[in-house]
Amino acid sequence: MKKNIILLLMLLSLQTFGQDLVYNFNTTTEGFTSSANGVTLSSSNGAIVRDFGSYEAVLTPDLNLYEDDYEVIRIVVRNNSIFNNFKLFNLDNPGTNWGNATSVVVDIPQSTEFVTHDILIPKNTDNSGIIHQLALRALGNPDGNIEIAQIVLIETGNWVTNNNFETSSNWTASGADVTAGFTTTGPQEGTQSGTLTFTADQVGNKFLQSATTDFGETVSPTDINTTLWVKSSTPGAIVSLVYSLKDATGGYAGQISTGTYPISAVNTWELATFNKANLTNTFNRILIKIKVVGGLDSTVISFDDLQPSVILFSTDNSWTGGKDTEWTDIANWTNGVVPTATKNSNVQVSANNPAISATTGAVVNNLDIDAGAALTIASGGSLIVSGTSSGNVTYNRNLATTKWYLVSSPVAGETYDDAYVATNSLAINGTNNAIASYVPADDTWSYMQTNGSDTFTAGNGYSVKRSAIGDVSFTGTLNVADAGVDVALDATGNRFNLLGNPYTSHIASATFLTNEAAVSETQTLWVWNQATGASGAYEVKTIADAMVIAPAQGFFIKADAAGGTFNFAESNQAGSGGTFQRTEARPEVLLTLSNQSDVREAKIYYIENMTLGFDVGYEGELFNGVANPLAIYTHLVADSEGKNYQVQSLPENDFENTIIPLGINAISGSSISIEASKNNFPEGMNIYLEDKQDNSFTLLESGVNFSTTLENSLSGIGRFYLHTTSTSLSVNDLTTSNNLSIYNTNRENLRITGVQNGTATIQLYNILGKELLRTSFEGNGVNDITLPNLANGVYIIKLATENGTTNKKIIIQ
Repeated sequence: MKKNIILLLMLLSLQTFGQDLVYNFNTTTEGFTSSANGVTLSSSNGAIVRDFGSYEAVLTPDLNLYEDDYEVIRIVVRNNSIFNNFKLFNLDNPGTNWGNATSVVVDIPQSTEFVTHDILIPKNTDNSGIIHQLALRALGNPDGNIEIAQIVLIETGNWVTNNNFETSSNWTASGADVTAGFTTTGPQEGTQSGTLTFTADQVGNKFLQSATTDFGETVSPTDINTTLWVKSSTPGAIVSLVYSLKDATGGYAGQISTGTYPISAVNTWELATFNKANLTNTFNRILIKIKVVGGLDSTVISFDDLQPSVILFSTDNSWTGGKDTEWTDIANWTNGVVPTATKNSNVQVSANNPAISATTGAVVNNLDIDAGAALTIASGGSLIVSGTSSGNVTYNRNLATTKWYLVSSPVAGETYDDAYVATNSLAINGTNNAIASYVPADDTWSYMQTNGSDTFTAGNGYSVKRSAIGDVSFTGTLNVADAGVDVALDATGNRFNLLGNPYTSHIASATFLTNEAAVSETQTLWVWNQATGASGAYEVKTIADAMVIAPAQGFFIKADAAGGTFNFAESNQAGSGGTFQRTEARPEVLLTLSNQSDVREAKIYYIENMTLGFDVGYEGELFNGVANPLAIYTHLVADSEGKNYQVQSLPENDFENTIIPLGINAISGSSISIEASKNNFPEGMNIYLEDKQDNSFTLLESGVNFSTTLENSLSGIGRFYLHTTSTSLSVNDLTTSNNLSIYNTNRENLRITGVQNGTATIQLYNILGKELLRTSFEGNGVNDITLPNLANGVYIIKLATENGTTNKKIIIQ
């Protein structure tokens, strides 16, 4: 009597021990037929389109396959019908009566996308172990159609070596007082069974252990179900299974324990079933331990015909393009699954060239692109190859304006010449093409000349400008070296180096900035934002910004004085998170300066464990590789050295007592406005702008800004200060003693900021205590004191104001 067994294995991975039989239906129905007249069965868009009516079926050709070799059929299907009940039949012979077939009920839910279903083929005992013809048949009398994009007969086999114990090998005893063996006496099937014989009373766990199976790559089954025939010479023994897992190197990767089976009879074969579902384990190798507890001295436990469920994975998932060009459509892959970083050792890209969309984060282990094929990644898309890669990939980066952009090549080997300029519609100005590299020695740009030619260097950035909105394209091989991509930094000039993301994936700036402390002076980077006003501007990004850099994004860093090598680690790749030319929000004050045509920004972050002085990686200087005729910036609240910061990070617990010097660059006659927006600020905390020239305070809030027309050009700090407070302010409320900074701008000039009014006295001493200078001045916010001719060395400054005395060391060199 035949059994109808309900089995549906959804979206499991697949092990192939030989050759899968794949039907893609690219142009024909490949020998598949219909069981009824007048029913559509045709190849359409790489899929059989099947209209189902009453008890109708799609039938395979005569397969003539061994059941033991092909246990699973994979069907990639989109169910557009109003029903989901089907049967898979294993016919006695092609065209034979349905009633003589073995069948299994299959649930294929309705879906708007193609879905992979792995179905265990029911065994037909009348066929002497041969699969002749399979049929997928609708149950009942519904209407509608399903599209079958692919059918794969999966060659599986049993992954446990000597699972039926027919040879005296591959099984060993684990544990003392027990031996493993084999016997030809009374096997459950075949000619032999395996045994565990106890030589003493059982203490602890005892195992019969299989040989290790190596799948050749990482697998992650959703469940493992195993049946095993057991027999004991005495009752009371308890049997369970343990799956011992290993990684690719053979290292321990955990274990999966199953339920127990008590042997109740004596010398009688019993079928034990061990099921384990909802697994999250990943591993490369596995062995089975048949565990026995409760065995007594001289007890013999016998085992036979161990049958584990298939651990499915794919050793070769090839692109067919059977349906369209979309990378994520499972109907385009031989095994009906999209590649992953761990489950696919090779992806052969061939016909109907694939495309990775702007919203897709694709991953694959080894990527092999045929010479006549192409793989294209749309702007914003991502591809990570965790193994090796061969063949060319094209990455397109969209430039949404005709302004300048900082870009980098996410592939290796792309050249730029006149043909590249023409293909990518780059602007041309005389003999200068609108593509340039940066020269750190003199902070200039080197433009490609007409008839020139060069190759994009991995990890370097470039400036480009299109004559019309569109994509710039990069074609070449992927950077997949385990060591990552190294870039030698130039420490000449102002030490600014233009770098760029060398991968077709996103990278986290905070990670590589932290790792590059020895070669990056400030551990910050600068990106060009072409959308800022009419001319664009550089924006600084600190470790605190945690900016994720998109593919093809260029940016500046500042090298340490000694230079060194900057490394883009392969492990720092991510499938998403970066936005080309975009910033992200965090608790902060955003200051905006406008002169009616251009806009500039500065930020103040409030972060736990920050100081009022310089915090490496969290303060970002204004980019000074170019002139800044319009700029807004701050100086450090404490221990300022006169540097202009576009980003300053402050402690988050001292809003009321922190006064921030605000610097403005703007030309005379221009009308400027200053605005402030706050994000995640304490409730009721206000932001005031102090204007020392007008002796006024302006509450900067939504819809309210500070505006003025400049009689004289502004450059530097001294006029404006920023206050954060929960109270209303007037000029009589404030002192600024906590805002003093003393530093030498050069060996002839000492600058003192923060003495807003009143008389102050300053004294200068050498390290022996000898007074070299004594003078006084009237505070005006920023005061410069002329220094005497001093030898190189360390000096002590003593500053006395109405609010107290401050001492500070300076270095003359």
